[in-house]
Amino acid sequence: MSFSSDVKAEIMSITMKNICCRKAMLMGIVSSKGWHDGGNVVITLENDVQSEYCAKLIQEHYGRCAAIRRPARGGRCREVLFDSKSCSSYIERILSGGELFDERCPGCSSAFVRGVFFASGRVSNPEKQYMIELSPSLLLYRHKELLLDFGIELKTSSRNRVEYLYAKKSAVIEDFFAYAGLNNTMFAFMNEKIKGEIRNNANRVSNCEMNNIDKAVTASHRQISVIEELDRAGLLSSLPEELEKTARLRLLHRDLSLSQLSAISVPPISKSGLSHRLAKIMELASQLITFDKKS
Repeated sequence: MSFSSDVKAEIMSITMKNICCRKAMLMGIVSSKGWHDGGNVVITLENDVQSEYCAKLIQEHYGRCAAIRRPARGGRCREVLFDSKSCSSYIERILSGGELFDERCPGCSSAFVRGVFFASGRVSNPEKQYMIELSPSLLLYRHKELLLDFGIELKTSSRNRVEYLYAKKSAVIEDFFAYAGLNNTMFAFMNEKIKGEIRNNANRVSNCEMNNIDKAVTASHRQISVIEELDRAGLLSSLPEELEKTARLRLLHRDLSLSQLSAISVPPISKSGLSHRLAKIMELASQLITFDKKS
């Protein structure tokens, strides 16, 4: 099952005690994917399970037994077909500018939003990306305005000349599902966002550490190369005593880090102090080698 299918399964699992909420959800479905076919109302849905769920709502509110059929044009979708003057009047009314649904209680608007998503929505798996899309066949801009009234701002785009509403920001998607009362889905998005932030932070730290290691290794190789050149030229003894000891210690323990090297120095020295000595060796080595070549 896709993540969208899981969300729609959550929608079907919600028990709506108030008749007005169940009606509001059916209005969300009809206003998104309902249309006239002769004297019948047809609702296009994704599969048999969703169609059967919708048929139960139709039976309750319109007193009609809906038929479920395959579209004549083919495809995986299903069409829920029924005859209802009341539903036909509702479609004609909203097309003429009437209200999309009647809000009788605080839960009606959430139920309506669930209906819109149930019929026309899809959402990507938050483990891969953040994306929600709504593609109501009717009144796309009316749905957009209504969702904006609920504090949910979706953008408009088109694909294959079909317009749809969408959002790519996780916060907007979370707000959508929170408003729709789909808490499991909302928390799934929040958890994935948190895990993603943790992974990104860990990657940044790891990359930073790797960069520091690379820099330290490069610096160590350069130091050893210069000290070896001094040694071959017999110039190590030309360094001040403390610097000569540090140079010979660096040659003797080539694989140790600065922290490890500073700890075995006699007497012990801080990491910054050791780094300063090595930098001084590099500076003097350039002068000594240049002088030696001239001589």
